Amino acid sequence: QNYNGITTIGANATLRIGSGTSVPLNYATVNSGVTSTVLQATYNGDGSLLTAESVGGVSTDAIVNEGTIIVQNTAATPITLSHISGTGSLVQAGADTTTLLSNSYTGSTTINAGTVTAGDITAFGSGSVSNNAGLGLVAGQYQIGSFHQGATGALTLPVNGLTTGTYGYITTTGTATLAGTLTLSISGTYTGQQLVLINATGGLSGGFSSIKTATGVVVSGAIVGGTTFVVTLP
Repeated sequence: QNYNGITTIGANATLRIGSGTSVPLNYATVNSGVTSTVLQATYNGDGSLLTAESVGGVSTDAIVNEGTIIVQNTAATPITLSHISGTGSLVQAGADTTTLLSNSYTGSTTINAGTVTAGDITAFGSGSVSNNAGLGLVAGQYQIGSFHQGATGALTLPVNGLTTGTYGYITTTGTATLAGTLTLSISGTYTGQQLVLINATGGLSGGFSSIKTATGVVVSGAIVGGTTFVVTLP
């Protein structure tokens, strides 16, 4: 999509961004009834949408999603999707990186491959988030419906301070389930300080298989009171 304006995905409709595989561009000739095909090039099959943050984008570029957006980019084509509203869902299914920001949709976000990074605390709207691949957040408090991380999930949170807004903090109105790994990208020295990184009103279960800093230092963490996950900074 390379037009300015609103892209609408209707109920029960699916918009696939990227083909999920490389696409051959062939040149065919027919001579005396015999067809010959020659591979001219290979297109990586990736795609994108023009958003407010794109080159040539304008502030009114937006996405109304009442169905499903599936991002299947596999080559070096990171994209940004912003100003998404509606009740629809978003699925990250390709190996590339997708950045989300300035969104208000209420549907779910599922990460099955590649990496999703949050550009701001409204990246996921108010819906649920399920991470089975890579998820990176910027500092701030994320208020979402529920949070689930599977065994293959890898969550990265920044710690730039000890006050709300200076570190990644997930709050849910529903449940949270923890598994996979947690990496803390720490800027500064806060040895021995405790931080609540996840607060799930509906209850918190599971546990990360590994909690480390970005430099590999092991971090201790625990579920407290059945609703909060707390780490002690090294």
